[in-house]
Amino acid sequence: MSVGKLGIVIGKVLLAEVVVSGVLLLVAAFAALKLCPSERVLNYYVMAIYASSAFVGGMIAGKSMGTRRFVWGIVAGMVYVAVVLVIALAVRGNVTSGSVGLVRLIVPSVLAGMLGGMMS
Repeated sequence: MSVGKLGIVIGKVLLAEVVVSGVLLLVAAFAALKLCPSERVLNYYVMAIYASSAFVGGMIAGKSMGTRRFVWGIVAGMVYVAVVLVIALAVRGNVTSGSVGLVRLIVPSVLAGMLGGMMS
């Protein structure tokens, strides 16, 4: 596998994850506006968005790479975590949301990415 192919695959994965996140965030924002859910329900929305985006990225990565698909799904989930953390750093200036907040980001993203890679 060449470095160029890996870069293209990671680019596709990032684009897909960002698009899925954006669309699902718009849907969640509209639902929150109309339904006025509790903060706990909103946290579940966010975790579902993390998992859905990483799942799609894992499917793309696994299908594109062909071998060791679950590993590439994990990589896709980790790339998504890195992107979310970089965005949080850029917006808030820090990423210290507590260990529970980081676990709610990392675990669903990596596991969903792995599952997406396995199912590709």
